[in-house]
Amino acid sequence: MINAAAFEAAPTRPTFMAALHPATRLGWLVLAVAVAMAAPWPAVAALTLALAAALGGTGLGAGAQARLLRPWLPMAALALLIHTLTTTAAAPLGHPSWAGAGAGLRALLRLGTTLAALAVYLRSGSLDDLVSGLGWWLRPLGRAGLSVDDLSLSVAVACGTVPQVIGEGRRLQAVTRLRRHIHGGTPNRAAAFRARMGRGWFDRARLVVPLLETLGRRAETLELALRGRRPAAAVGGGPRAGEWALLGTGLLTVVALMLLRGGR
Repeated sequence: MINAAAFEAAPTRPTFMAALHPATRLGWLVLAVAVAMAAPWPAVAALTLALAAALGGTGLGAGAQARLLRPWLPMAALALLIHTLTTTAAAPLGHPSWAGAGAGLRALLRLGTTLAALAVYLRSGSLDDLVSGLGWWLRPLGRAGLSVDDLSLSVAVACGTVPQVIGEGRRLQAVTRLRRHIHGGTPNRAAAFRARMGRGWFDRARLVVPLLETLGRRAETLELALRGRRPAAAVGGGPRAGEWALLGTGLLTVVALMLLRGGR
């Protein structure tokens, strides 16, 4: 049996962010995403370095971060190529330009910063913290009739199910590769390369049915598992005065950076 822990994220070390109120951490995530999407790119680059250092503080070092990015390099290269050939502000459509390459690099930087902010948030708390933060910010909507507790529970179920399904898919892929290796491969190197290039898509397509079956089994038992059980709805009290000051400072900084960018 393949150990499920082999497909899980690196263990998390406690950081100063764990002492913050869950609503404060969620607010900082929103502000970081706003900076990544709308601030000038030098500010985004500085934020990326800060987030990389924060990830290192949680136990995910530079080497581990590079390994996580490696599978996405082909998609990043494709996005860079598309921007290089389709940025018509500097050259006709289909003609490469340095301005297009720069636009592609800036787009990848913003995407990477957003993912880094999400990773820092996920590694600085638990699923109960996410539910608590959502419940606190959405609490005013509860007076308007929205079932805030059910919404938080839905988010918790979704966040808890997706990693398990991804881990199950990776285990199935590993088993498929092991079985193919045991039964032998194709006779020559060229045929083996062609077969390997074609197998990848077919192997992923074959995972759809067992993964859907896994989701169906989980759905059947979900009601029994959650009956009488809910993640922590909300922690007592709200963010402290110092945390409100930090959030306010961050909000003013985001607004200033957006104005500095001039809406571009």
